[in-house]
Amino acid sequence: MEDYKYCPRCGAEYDADIEECADCFVKLVSANELREARAGAQAEEPQEAVIHITGDQGEAGELARELQAEGISVRVDLIDTRAAGMTFRPGRIFHIVVPAEEEEKARFVLQYHLSAGQPGCGLCEQDTEKTRRLETAIKGGEEWLPALAEFFGEASDLRIEALRAALEFEEAGRDLVAGWVIRICREHELQPGLMQAVGDACFMLGAEHPEWAAAELEPELVSGDSWVRKNFCFALGKLGTELAIPALVSALRDPDPQVRSEAIDHLYNFEHSDFGFEPDFEPAQQPEALARWEKLASGLK
Repeated sequence: MEDYKYCPRCGAEYDADIEECADCFVKLVSANELREARAGAQAEEPQEAVIHITGDQGEAGELARELQAEGISVRVDLIDTRAAGMTFRPGRIFHIVVPAEEEEKARFVLQYHLSAGQPGCGLCEQDTEKTRRLETAIKGGEEWLPALAEFFGEASDLRIEALRAALEFEEAGRDLVAGWVIRICREHELQPGLMQAVGDACFMLGAEHPEWAAAELEPELVSGDSWVRKNFCFALGKLGTELAIPALVSALRDPDPQVRSEAIDHLYNFEHSDFGFEPDFEPAQQPEALARWEKLASGLK
């Protein structure tokens, strides 16, 4: 009889009389079964995408249920960040994982759910005058386009509707949204409300015009103010496109550790690894980690 059993999801070891993983709530298996399962998984190489990372188990479960309600297959993976060597994310985190072919749909569902979950959301709850003005602007055509920007910083449902309407105007709309993002990131140290608004704008901009948006935001990383550079790392990361990776990798050489931390945080969301980069250490002290990131970035330019 074997002395131990293992969780097929997180790999945790348990005594042989334990039947279920305390963290993943799945049936434990023998060492041989675990090896066979992993060998089979490697052989099949399923194409999957991590679309959200959170340290809150309750949030992970809620988001998984929201995606399942839309018919999307979803899995929640528990990651021990210390064991994985993620020094900048101590503790446990949860990965929301979906099949690669459902990634785009899942990201839109997730973004809308997270936005709609903010306090005071819902068009029916908004000030009647604001709602009326937004509806007028949406129906007014391109000449009313500038009026939509007034709503980019409003509560989420107003904001999402305004962003969606603006981006229907192709170049004029993308210029309006990007211009608003750039102004906000230049003029404000982003607090939670503005971070949500900028994140929504960048996500939708990245979904419609990823290459153009990445090129438009990258030059802002040379600002003389470190908080501005940090803001634009955030904005680039929220575009949700790998085309932002080269710009974020360049920010790993920033003299300010907070800027480097913002950059590596978003790079982790793309690659699910920090490649050993530690933002609190000077870039010159970690040439191997930088070289790995820069090699990856060079292949995306």
